[in-house]
Amino acid sequence: PDTQLVVTVSDGQLCVDGVVHGERYRLVLREGLPAASGETLIQPVELILYVRDRAPSVRFVSRAYVLPRLGDIAIPIETVNMTEVDLKLSRIDDRNLMRTIQSGLMDPVASRYNTGFVSSDIGTSVWSGTADVTQDLNRDMLTRLPMGDVLRDEPAGLYALTVASTDESRD
Repeated sequence: PDTQLVVTVSDGQLCVDGVVHGERYRLVLREGLPAASGETLIQPVELILYVRDRAPSVRFVSRAYVLPRLGDIAIPIETVNMTEVDLKLSRIDDRNLMRTIQSGLMDPVASRYNTGFVSSDIGTSVWSGTADVTQDLNRDMLTRLPMGDVLRDEPAGLYALTVASTDESRD
């Protein structure tokens, strides 16, 4: 009944575009709807569907930043359905730059399984803490993490910031 939804067929599946997370929808599959086997529905079928909330997630907006030495030093992150994140900052030792590149930490997408490797094998943990982030249910929220106080007395160099959920039951 909602005329804003768009129904298409893709690879033998009905796809409904235009739905919103956290909402319920009533869909009616009409009599005569054909299946891939050639059979058709003999009567209308009403479906009441719920589109669940988005899974909590956090990600960096970009892969690399050259931070200024003075002034407003911040790194943006994007979160969904979270109120707080864990942060860990590690300094990569100059002698381990090649190992950092070889380990894949400088790749476009670093694996979440590599995060412990940064501080224990090729770097030194400099700081850890938490940060509050804004939550608007099911929306991407941008938060700037101020790093000025953390980096104030640190020398110039290569640093790795790890961001994770504060809820240990989540990935």
